[in-house]
This record gives sequence, structure tokens and C-alpha cells, in this order.
Amino acid sequence: MRKKTRSIRKRADESARLSNRVRLNVNVHFDLGEPQNLVDGIPDLKFRVGSLRSQGKAASRISPPSRSRTALTVAGGGIQTSLRLSGPSAFTFMSVVKEIHIHKADIPV
Repeated sequence: MRKKTRSIRKRADESARLSNRVRLNVNVHFDLGEPQNLVDGIPDLKFRVGSLRSQGKAASRISPPSRSRTALTVAGGGIQTSLRLSGPSAFTFMSVVKEIHIHKADIPV
């Protein structure tokens, strides 16, 4: 059994908007990678890895309650997804990563 990993999608240092449905609406930068394992040439597990960065006042607006409880929407760099923050730059994906055009983004106001 031979295992190989291929990259499905990769975004580096993309600008995006992180928001929720209440009051959070800040600019962030993110990295995203979507590798997929191939076992004997057959697609197996697909997973996502990434990091999120905010600067200045935006970092202070992302409060501890929003890290632990609220699902947030990130849209930009041609993608949109929901995530839950678990630390300053750590997150867990809550939905699929959708390819978008910025004029079609479903960004909560």
C-alpha cells in the first residue's frame, strides 16, 4: 500500500473579512491548505489546515467569548466558510469551504 499526498487547494496570505451576525466585522489575513491522501492512487482522506492573523485593533475585537462559542464567517481570497476560533490564530472549520466571487459572498452585516 503506497500513500501519497496531493494538494487540492492552497491560499497564502489572503485578505478576508471575519464576521458574525451580531457585532464582529474585522479584516484578517489567512493561509489555507487542503491536502488529500491518496492510497494506491485512490483518493482517501481530505483535510484542511490553516492559520488566521489579525492586526492592531482587529485583534482586540476578537474576544475570548467569540473564540469559544460563536461560529464566524470568513470570506475573501475567493472562498467562504464558517469556523470557530479556539485561540488567537487557531480555528476549527464548521462548514465546507465554498469557492465564491466577492459580489456573491454571503457576508453577515
